[in-house]
Amino acid sequence: MADVIRSVLESWESIYIVKFYIVADDDLVVDKNTKLQIVRILQELLNNIHKHAKASEIKMIIRIKKDRISFVLQNDGVGFSKTEGKGIGLQNIDLRANQLNAKYKFRTKQDKGTRFIFDMSYGKISHSNSR
Repeated sequence: MADVIRSVLESWESIYIVKFYIVADDDLVVDKNTKLQIVRILQELLNNIHKHAKASEIKMIIRIKKDRISFVLQNDGVGFSKTEGKGIGLQNIDLRANQLNAKYKFRTKQDKGTRFIFDMSYGKISHSNSR
């Protein structure tokens, strides 16, 4: 999973300063559906940053451990008003997070950027050498 996240983030390096830190147990395997949903959430967040944030820098920290996947994605853009309705992108994030039984929240300040915090318990991660 770490390789997929790294690839998604690296694809944005021609547009933004991208800094990311991945902490993952190398021998853990994440099921395909969970991996797909997390990557789609990340892609939606990056697309929203590109369309709306006017950011120059993106930072991400992701932790993939035996029973938990969490990440923080932040940018230095213009932020947004939480009173605005959820657009299609945020609705998609909400739907995908619900499918994963994950929790997330946004922290945003006008002209100070946005931070997205994602956390989920995960019992299906297994070690690749398990029997």
